[in-house]
Amino acid sequence: MANDRRSGQERRFAVHQLKDGSERRGGADRRGHSSKLCPYCSVSLSLAATDCPACKRKVGDVDKNGMAKKPANYWAYVACLLAWVGFYLYIQWAFF
Repeated sequence: MANDRRSGQERRFAVHQLKDGSERRGGADRRGHSSKLCPYCSVSLSLAATDCPACKRKVGDVDKNGMAKKPANYWAYVACLLAWVGFYLYIQWAFF
């Protein structure tokens, strides 16, 4: 690194060759995003962030529009399924 005469800006945005043959600049993902936005509070986050420091919620990977994806809430699916099963059992008990 001592013999490298490139400036810090040039080093940071060095072009990287991807496996599919395309190129990208360092600091950006495959789609060209260098950051992502929290879907809950719209704070700018790094691409590696998994939690938002502003609202303390989990965030996923960046989508095509630069927003972080909301992680799936599997407990809500389980609760909904249990509610429907309970409703079905109540109807069976009450009317049949």
